[in-house]
Amino acid sequence: MAIIGFSLPAQDEYPRQILYGLVTNYQRHNWDGDELGRKKTPLAIVDFFPDAASEERFRERYRFVNWSRADVSGKGFDLAALDKVFA
Repeated sequence: MAIIGFSLPAQDEYPRQILYGLVTNYQRHNWDGDELGRKKTPLAIVDFFPDAASEERFRERYRFVNWSRADVSGKGFDLAALDKVFA
């Protein structure tokens, strides 16, 4: 599963609730299971963080993400991000 560019304004809580449901279901349920011969890959998150403080704010805002089961690309949508999205 991949999330690309999901930096919403702080007042926009409804899409964040939907994202919460999708992410927690993906990361919490059947993580180590084998579905049709395939295991889940880490959640790929692609966004742009101009500095470490921006990434820290992002991680705090989306603290429901299990960061040990996520692969974050903070340099925007580049070739490295594509590799993570299609891993």
